[in-house]
Amino acid sequence: MVHKTIDYPGVPVDHRTIKENHGILKNVRIPLQPHFGVIGLAPKEADYVDSIPPDYVGGNVDNWRMGKGAPIYYPVQAIRGIRGGRGLPSRSNPARL
Repeated sequence: MVHKTIDYPGVPVDHRTIKENHGILKNVRIPLQPHFGVIGLAPKEADYVDSIPPDYVGGNVDNWRMGKGAPIYYPVQAIRGIRGGRGLPSRSNPARL
């Protein structure tokens, strides 16, 4: 599936305005800091919930300190068929470099 725009958080970007420049970072080395950028549980609300700002059930936490073995505590909602999720595995956090 190809979208006409890239829906970057808060900024729609038109593909036609992007000039690709492959290989520009060929000699750049970024240290490995594996972590999950998005992790959480299903909220009690039955409607759409934005995960960009982290909330009481998780969301876009993107914290390089939460690597292998780090405990994360979220409240479990008393709802039928509760679900959890994780996604956006990250190799590093360039903002920290």
